[in-house]
This record gives sequence, C-alpha cells and structure tokens, in this order.
Amino acid sequence: MLLQGFGIYRTYFKEAIDTLKIDWNIFRAGTHKSFGEPFTRNDMSDEDRESLSRIIEQLWATYTGNVALARNLQPEAVDGLVENYAQYASEEDRTLPEIIVDLGFVDELLTRPQLQERIARHAGHDDDSTLGYRAAGLDEYLAQMRLLDGEPETDSNVAVVVAAGEILPGSQPPGTVGADSTAALLAQARDDDNVQAVVLRVDSPGGSAFASEVIRTKSWRCRKQASRWSLQ
Repeated sequence: MLLQGFGIYRTYFKEAIDTLKIDWNIFRAGTHKSFGEPFTRNDMSDEDRESLSRIIEQLWATYTGNVALARNLQPEAVDGLVENYAQYASEEDRTLPEIIVDLGFVDELLTRPQLQERIARHAGHDDDSTLGYRAAGLDEYLAQMRLLDGEPETDSNVAVVVAAGEILPGSQPPGTVGADSTAALLAQARDDDNVQAVVLRVDSPGGSAFASEVIRTKSWRCRKQASRWSLQ
C-alpha cells in the first residue's frame, strides 16, 4: 500500500520556441492567468504554483477524509502514514505490511492462495478454473444484468446507438466516439432481423474527420438497407 498523493506537472516550451525562432505572442490580463505560460516560460510561475497548490490541497483533504471515514480512523492518520513512511519501512521488529495492519488501514494479510481459498468457500470450488473458484467475467456479468433489467426483446425493435464524446479513430471506450466501435454497433443493428429502425444520437464537440467519415459511411449503409424495414 503506497499513498503517493497528488501532483501536477506541466511542460514548458519557451526555450524550444526561442531556439526555433518562432514568433509567439500572448496577451493576458491579471496575475493568475497561466494558460499561456508554457509558451512564455521555462518553469512554473509563483502565481500558478499558488493556484495549483490550493487545488491539490483540496483534493488531498477530500481523499484523506474519505479514507479516514471509511476505515474509522482519525483525519490525520493518512498524513501520519505518509510523513512517517520511511521510518516505518526501516523498523526491524515489524514488517511494513504488519505496520499497515496495526495502523488500521488493512484488516488482515493474506497470500493469493489464501484469498482464493476464502473466496472459494463462499462462491464454490471450481477445479477447472485457474482461479480455483466459480467466477464470471465482468463483461459477462454486466451483459446478464443488463438483460435482466431491460425490457424484453420483441420482433420489432428500434436500436439506439449513442455517439457521445470526442470522435476518434479506431475502437474507443465509453466517453469517446470510436470510428470502428461505433461502426460495429451500427452494423450489429443493421444485421439484426429484430431491428426495424436505427437511431444514431450524436452528442459530440467534433473530432477526427476521417473517423466521422467512417461512421457516416456505416450510417449510409444502414439507410440503404432501410428498404427491408417498415414500422406499422
């Protein structure tokens, strides 16, 4: 267990800009306007350091407060662990994991086989699994839960494909719009005999023109196949 805290690092380009003889002009008003500093400085200004330090202090206070509340510890316990970590690590009569348990941050220490055996006692043993206990993958679990919570599928359905976030090439996770992943969803809806219409909902500030073209082409193919669809 290693609590590393929060930090902010910025890259500054003034020396590179001067070396490349780039004429760069920045206009600002006030002392705490740091957006353009990476292009006009080689280090962080005192004003920017002050502003960012306040943000970090607030984030750290929230984090340590949540940890202390969850573990039923005093609010200063987390700071005490971080500040004395080197001292704890150098103790000879106790190992660092034992100290973490004594301080209340961890309930007990288990090896991986011990943890797997404990899970198996609750979930059931499975000799065919490398884990040693019955388990379901996260993807399979979520798919089953969504199926149980959703409305029953009928012979005539409207497929809704949501494209929310920045449009990027390839397959992208939720929160962004991937050209290939969105196109795959459109193709899946197009080829489903129980789908009678497809709605593509776009909520995006924009992004890659090439990725947008991939999605547009797949949408056009869905529309071209609309002749087999009819809603009563």
